[in-house]
Amino acid sequence: MVAKTFSYDDFLQFTPVSRETYSRLQEYASLLEKWQKKINLIGKITIQDLWIRHIIDSSQLVSYIEPSEKLIDLGSGAGFPGLVVAIMGKKHTTLVESDGRKAAFLKEAARVTETEVEIKHIRAETIDLTQYSTVSARALAPLAVLLGIVGKTLKASHKLLLLKGKKYMAEISEAHKGWAFDYETHPSVTDPDGVILSMRNFKPASAL
Repeated sequence: MVAKTFSYDDFLQFTPVSRETYSRLQEYASLLEKWQKKINLIGKITIQDLWIRHIIDSSQLVSYIEPSEKLIDLGSGAGFPGLVVAIMGKKHTTLVESDGRKAAFLKEAARVTETEVEIKHIRAETIDLTQYSTVSARALAPLAVLLGIVGKTLKASHKLLLLKGKKYMAEISEAHKGWAFDYETHPSVTDPDGVILSMRNFKPASAL
């Protein structure tokens, strides 16, 4: 199974990018398909929808990150969303991946696409978030679990950006049992039932 072709004009229907950036995304997609034959970077069934389901889905976050923000992407896996965002021009981006093979892929993808990112081959639980302003994640864990993972260094000033599916309200309700926070949802361009979840002002329920 191979990825469906996706032209520059197709991409522009979702996100404005230069031809140079699109070419770098093509290089990234080609490398991912090559490595996918050896290691499981993404679900085998989703490879044919690589562009819509993974690359364009991830690219949505660019609109919600200011150039000055320092971004850390947890559980980057094959590079979604963090590496895609970095390829599209986001500076000060750090990728966190605990799987050694996936971390090796991220390093090679960054090299091939000439993308400046920092890659940390460690578990998300060990990260100190205080030096970052924005945290992103995609399919890493349910919201309540994710807040538990990063909670020890999560500050009220942090912004959390997540790509969530149709059950996002159930996740928010569950997370509110242990945390207070403000949130906004923005419609997803790739999933009619999905949202981009933007969260701020975190406080443990125990501190209320």
